[in-house]
Amino acid sequence: MSTGMLGFLSLSPILAVGIFLVGLGWTASKAMPLSYLVAAGLALFVWNVLHK
Repeated sequence: MSTGMLGFLSLSPILAVGIFLVGLGWTASKAMPLSYLVAAGLALFVWNVLHK
C-alpha cells in the first residue's frame, strides 16, 4: 500500500470525529465510540496488529 494511502487511513479516525461532530451534529458521547471502532478496525485489518 502506498504511503499516501496509509497517511489518509491514519487520519480517518480524526476525520470521522469531525464528520460526526460537525457535519452530523452528534454529541461526543455518540461520536467517540464510533471513532474508536474506526481506529480499532484500521489497526486490525490494515496494520495487522494481532499477529499469531
